[in-house]
Amino acid sequence: MQENYGLYYKTYWDKEFEKRKEIKYYERLYHDFKKKLVVKGKKSLLDIGGGNGHFMYYLGIRNVTIMDISDSGLKFSRKLGYKTIKTDIHKRFPIKEDSYDVVYCFEVLEHLNHPSKTLTEVNNVLKDGGVLFIGQPNNPADGVHHVRRIYIKNLIDDLNKTGFNVEWVEHVPAFNTWQRDVKNITRAKCLSSKFINLIAYILTFMPKSFRKFLAYKIPNRFSLLYIVKARKI
Repeated sequence: MQENYGLYYKTYWDKEFEKRKEIKYYERLYHDFKKKLVVKGKKSLLDIGGGNGHFMYYLGIRNVTIMDISDSGLKFSRKLGYKTIKTDIHKRFPIKEDSYDVVYCFEVLEHLNHPSKTLTEVNNVLKDGGVLFIGQPNNPADGVHHVRRIYIKNLIDDLNKTGFNVEWVEHVPAFNTWQRDVKNITRAKCLSSKFINLIAYILTFMPKSFRKFLAYKIPNRFSLLYIVKARKI
C-alpha cells in the first residue's frame, strides 16, 4: 500500500472538509483537549500528515506549515491560507534539522509500516526542547488504510527510543458514536458482528465520566484515541 500512497491520497481530501464538518468530527474527538493543544507565543509549527489543514483550522492555529503527500489535501490547505510542503513522510523530511518549535502528528502513525522512522525524522527537525503532539487512534488495523494498531505502551516506548520524553497522555473515551454503531449493526453480515456492534451501541449510553474512567484505567480496551505531549531531549 505505501508505495501507492501518492496515488491513494491524490484525491482523498476533495470532499473531506465538508464531510467532517457536517459530523463535527474534530469537535467530537478533541473538544476537551483543544486548549492543551494550542501553543502560545511566536513559535514555528509543523503539521505532518496534515491533509487538508482542517484539524489546524479547527484548533484555530494559522501560523503552521502543513506537510503531506496528498495533492488534494495540500491544495485545500493553501485555500485556508496555510504554507505547505509536499513529501512522502515515510522518507527523509526535506527540512533542515532544528527548524521547528512544535510538531503535530495526528491520526498518522497507524498508516505507516515503520512509525519509529518517522518519529526519528520529527526529532531531527525539532529544535532542542521542542514539543511533539500526537493524536493516535486505538483502532484495529484493516491492512489497507490503517496498516497497524498502535497501543499506548508501544507508542511511549517508540518515543523514548527516538529521543523524546513523554510529558502527559490523555484519552478520548470509546463508545461515543452511537450513530455509527447503529449503521454498523445494520451493515453487519453475520450475527456475531451484529452482536458485537450491539454491545458497542449499548455502551454509548454509559455516563461519559464512567467511559472516561475506563479509558484511563484500561486504555487498550476503552480508549478511542490517545493524545500525547512529548518533548525532544
